[in-house]
Amino acid sequence: MGLHPPQRAFFIEGYSVVRKLEDDAVSKLESLLVIAIIEAYSFYAESASDMEMLIEDQPFVQAILKSYLEGEPFLLF
Repeated sequence: MGLHPPQRAFFIEGYSVVRKLEDDAVSKLESLLVIAIIEAYSFYAESASDMEMLIEDQPFVQAILKSYLEGEPFLLF
């Protein structure tokens, strides 16, 4: 989650040099990112001290989830 789209693209490009990626690899990675976001929110939601961080991340997270639910790619854009 901490990588910007150009960094993500660079990582995926570098990885694909080592191992061939499936055609739907980016789509699968987007699904894993959504799962990671849900898991992180589930973990941090239990802590009142982390609530401010979760609130601050809302615009970013909501944009990702909206794109995901609408079937729009977001990982590299």
